[in-house]
Amino acid sequence: MSIINFSVPNTLDRKIKAVIKTRGFSSKAELFRYAVMRYFEETENLPFSNNPRIAALSRSLEAELLSKLGTKPLPSIGRQLARIKSF
Repeated sequence: MSIINFSVPNTLDRKIKAVIKTRGFSSKAELFRYAVMRYFEETENLPFSNNPRIAALSRSLEAELLSKLGTKPLPSIGRQLARIKSF
């Protein structure tokens, strides 16, 4: 088994501890293993992953975004939502 170490901000650590306490995880490691497994389950079994039309639309959207943005990073979701709220 591999060991993975990483740091999280204190605010996130407090939330992690609260989830462990309220959801019955035995440790941070158990919570993170669960979260990673859920991520794989959700992303590998997308309902449209085998749909050729959606795949083509996705490629088209990706190409359009790359042509408009190039290598510029996307603004954070918070900034995008803030712009929507201002309309």
